[in-house]
Amino acid sequence: MELSNVKVAATVNFPSLTRPDQMSGKYSVQLGNLSSRAVEALEELGAGVKFKDDSYNRGHFIECKSKFPIDNSKFNTVLDDAGLPMDPDLIGPGSKVEVLLKPYDWSMGGKSGVGFRIIKLVVKELAAVEAASEADDSMEAL
Repeated sequence: MELSNVKVAATVNFPSLTRPDQMSGKYSVQLGNLSSRAVEALEELGAGVKFKDDSYNRGHFIECKSKFPIDNSKFNTVLDDAGLPMDPDLIGPGSKVEVLLKPYDWSMGGKSGVGFRIIKLVVKELAAVEAASEADDSMEAL
């Protein structure tokens, strides 16, 4: 059965769009604060939407993972609000986005489910990436 694309509004958490995540070794991003309509649509497609009431304020969320960078190297995937390509490394946690997702079926080790590829990620409100402070550079390594 062909699964249809879905568009959701979300808040970015833990963006690893151009560098693999240390835990999974894949490029990934969590899309949080999903509306009840978005949760319903994703669950109808078979997605396992998670919920966490934590200090990251994720609420209902999904995680999109890829073996390849989520960037503009092949297609204009990461765009600003004007529709122009933007550097994915500028997207910090807390950025508000609209994301077009393509669902796919997966199975591994007796488990199966539905995952999502990011077709287009449009940044509606940019939250800057937190830079390490200069004080960290001056500290003596132990």
